[in-house]
Amino acid sequence: GLDLDKITTVIVIESVATGRSTSFLTTFSVQTAIGMLPIVWFGTKEQKEKYLPKLVAGEWIGAYGLTEPSAGSDALSGKTKAVLTEDGKDYIINGEKIFISNGAWANVYIIFAQVDGFKFSAFIVDRDTPGFEVGPEEKKMGIKGSSTTSLKFMDAKVPVENLLYEVGKGATIAFNSLNLGRFKLGAAELGGMKETITYIINYALDRKQFGQSISNFDVIKGKLAQMVILAYTSDSMIYRTVGLIQDEIDTLDKSSEKYYLDMGAAMEKYAIETSMAKIYGSESMTYVLDEGIQTMGGYGFMEEYPLASAYRSDRINRIWEGSNEINRQIITGYMMKKALLENLPIREAIGKIDAFLTKPPDRNDTDPLWREKNAVDTGKQMSLFLFHKALNEFGQDLKHEQQLTEILANMFMELFTAESTISRAKYSVDTKQADPIVLDIARAHTAGVSLSLL
Repeated sequence: GLDLDKITTVIVIESVATGRSTSFLTTFSVQTAIGMLPIVWFGTKEQKEKYLPKLVAGEWIGAYGLTEPSAGSDALSGKTKAVLTEDGKDYIINGEKIFISNGAWANVYIIFAQVDGFKFSAFIVDRDTPGFEVGPEEKKMGIKGSSTTSLKFMDAKVPVENLLYEVGKGATIAFNSLNLGRFKLGAAELGGMKETITYIINYALDRKQFGQSISNFDVIKGKLAQMVILAYTSDSMIYRTVGLIQDEIDTLDKSSEKYYLDMGAAMEKYAIETSMAKIYGSESMTYVLDEGIQTMGGYGFMEEYPLASAYRSDRINRIWEGSNEINRQIITGYMMKKALLENLPIREAIGKIDAFLTKPPDRNDTDPLWREKNAVDTGKQMSLFLFHKALNEFGQDLKHEQQLTEILANMFMELFTAESTISRAKYSVDTKQADPIVLDIARAHTAGVSLSLL
């Protein structure tokens, strides 16, 4: 409600994630993203006036119902139906939603249903809607302090004025909301990483074995170093991405009636990067927690220490907001779209590939990261070359070659993290905003990416 920018959003969500309450973080994240933004972006003036003041103030809680028993990753295949009554005043909704965060506490639900059996649409459903029922709390592996329930619609009568946006435009609402949700999840994982690494470092400094702190042992140093590298690279890619998104938003006309629709389109423009943030953040946090428990030994396995609970609660982050496997398909899918629209310089790269591979690297002794920059440039040429070969071999059917598209997505993602890290490290040292050790972080990460690409 303060009209703050997206960069501030990332700072706030990262800060909330350091509070060590994954359950509160879950509730907060749903409320401020998928539970509210569909109304912000797509709601009518009347809908915004009715719902947003109380949602923003926290007087009402929001929830988002997309997943169904037979429609998980294939969300658009949901069977929940909405039929317009003969007098045209209401929609009668029948169906079921599952895994709904904030389900038991919400006053307002964003629900998706098929109008006339095939027009995927969104509705605002009030808690007291006749025929609407909230199921019991699920027993979960983690985030046990949050609410997760099913929702049932049994001839639920929803007024036509609660249709969100237009009939048949539900996919636009769902995916634009998820784009930001994924990105905020990446930011939350970044905050969690920083908090967890601080805890593990302090533990390693205090824990004594063989007459000395275990932080002195080389293998522990290696674990801690990799954790820091993952946190720094995540930080670099997330704040680079949000900067790009904010730059795009800043070009929009705030006085336009289409401002929030245009903002959603701006988010979609960076759907690749938001999926990368979600994947990379969640998988980096997995490493940090797993190696953190390993560093703590048997104590890490005990529930009285914080990593056991964090380990269980974090597991969901590679599943929801679109599983990491689905998000990898999204990355390559959008890259295919860019290639077909010729927004990706594939032909240009292929035309220059021989010249590029035979020329010596661009040496610049005044740039401490010139080798790393050359490595990333080479990686980009390699990835575009392989992408071109894959498109020639499979054409549009490449989307069905999921093992291949996953490899391509990993290549694109790792190059983006490396480029982001190099750029940030160089700028930070040049402007004396960081210790030169960040150059070593960039070197180590780029070396790992180069080996992975090979």
